[in-house]
Amino acid sequence: MAQFLAAIDNPISLAASGSNPNPRVIETVPVLLSWNEINPALLRAFAVRTKAVYRLAWLADVALSIERQKGFPGGCRKEPLERFIKIVKPPKTRAWDDLGVPSASSPKYPVWKRWRINYPVTPAQFEGRARALAELRQLGQIDRGAGRIPRARQTPLEMGPRQAPSPNRLKEEIVAVEGAPRSRGKSADDR
Repeated sequence: MAQFLAAIDNPISLAASGSNPNPRVIETVPVLLSWNEINPALLRAFAVRTKAVYRLAWLADVALSIERQKGFPGGCRKEPLERFIKIVKPPKTRAWDDLGVPSASSPKYPVWKRWRINYPVTPAQFEGRARALAELRQLGQIDRGAGRIPRARQTPLEMGPRQAPSPNRLKEEIVAVEGAPRSRGKSADDR
């Protein structure tokens, strides 16, 4: 059971980690947290490992604040998010985290201040992203159960056998991307 629950907790913590995570991914994390069944203890453990604890707590808090004010688009599993926030606790002293995108001014939203996040996105932007994804979900372009984009409708047998590219084809692709391989000896320019 723990392996299944970790299937969503680990990618979410990885998505929020790093010095400069993709803004579209960050805007999507509240959706993933709200629509999926998370295990707060596992999410915290993965977040500690990826150094994204306060970021994920902030994003969970963003989802809960949207849920409290207007209702989170597509629904929200509040209890696990509330438990996650309770076990993380806001930082007392810590440098502000801008997620690699410096903001011109200090944050004015209470949730941002609570978690010491200085990221230039508004609650309305998070809500807009959630609304857009909820519409795609309603149209059937995103799986209802997990918030994932559906895989191909064919089974591997229907797709036919996969053929690995030949070594020569791989070399051609590498040369096309990187340029011709360099020799290890001295070039004519070095002599």
